[in-house]
Amino acid sequence: MAPWPNIEEFDLVIIAQNTLLQKGYDQIIDKLKAVGSQIRTLFKTGRSVWCIIDKKLVPSNNRWVQGYEPTSYDWLFVCPKINEVLEGATVTVVDKSFAPYLQKVKRWTLEVESVYTWRVVEGSMEPSWPDEIVLEPIAVNKSKKMLGARILFDPEKYESGVICLLPKPTECDVHEAIETLIDIATGEERVEPEWMGRLEIPGLSEIVKKIDQLKLDYDKQKSSLDAQRQSLEEYRDIFSVHEAPQIKAIKSALRDIGFETERTVPGFQVDLRGPQLAVEITSITGKVDSTSPKMFQLMQFLEKSHKKEKVVLIANTFKRDLPANRVGRLDFTSQVVGFLQANEVCAMTCVTLFGLWKLARKDQQKAKELILKTNGELKL
Repeated sequence: MAPWPNIEEFDLVIIAQNTLLQKGYDQIIDKLKAVGSQIRTLFKTGRSVWCIIDKKLVPSNNRWVQGYEPTSYDWLFVCPKINEVLEGATVTVVDKSFAPYLQKVKRWTLEVESVYTWRVVEGSMEPSWPDEIVLEPIAVNKSKKMLGARILFDPEKYESGVICLLPKPTECDVHEAIETLIDIATGEERVEPEWMGRLEIPGLSEIVKKIDQLKLDYDKQKSSLDAQRQSLEEYRDIFSVHEAPQIKAIKSALRDIGFETERTVPGFQVDLRGPQLAVEITSITGKVDSTSPKMFQLMQFLEKSHKKEKVVLIANTFKRDLPANRVGRLDFTSQVVGFLQANEVCAMTCVTLFGLWKLARKDQQKAKELILKTNGELKL
């Protein structure tokens, strides 16, 4: 193998772990500690070490040295804990200075979890996680796990050097990756001649047009789907504790069941009214009993304003509870149910209305008839 360079001569050392194969590692195991001594000298003099990470290698003969198993990261005076995971593709840049390099990372299988050191305890080597050594993310995945990290040290106990762990590139070879890192370190930017963008490439313009059309089609479809999603999400407001969105959602649900209604003027005895229905809506923390103000409003409507329409009471009972936790509870007292039956009023909870709305998507006529034919409490 070629002789080791004098690492202490450099202002920045870039180490590409992804170029180290098992055979090569087995030949340099005993030399890594010496390299580590030079790396520490770099660090103590305020210089930088950047490492393109790869999975740890261990000796193929499984030999241990001084109570611990050597690894391919022994050139560092600290030990990164790097986990192999299923391949991912989300890369969120945290340290913008490394953005040009991270653009070349589209897939990854390694996460940086922590950093530790070794200490001797009763004659044996044990890992230790000192508080004065921490990790700062350079890039993270969707789960906020670190794909790249900067190792930070307490300045009172360590010098001011920098160690950065970087994910290995997938969109270029190692030589281009190192050139990119050198450009980042020196502040240089490789700029191509401006005329290159004007070179005529046969077939390229047609592909660009197709891509533009696909983007246009995608935007149209996405806009349509977003509108449909927003429209459907509004049905959650059937259970809203706020009056305006709840009435709007119930009006939409009744329309889907087959009843057209309109919002009445403020102060009228019912909230919605149409050719076939007059609907009063209430939200309460418990059940509906005879003392409820809504029952008085229904009586006023039946006496003064009722014509031929079906009167419906929709109650968001136990409004703070999950709909699944409301099933089986008493929503209307027997006195209220008796009054409703005597006056041919259909009463239902918001849970029941939600079920009727879902039923109407399959059998609208059945859902509609259940409301029109029920006197008293409607249950599904």
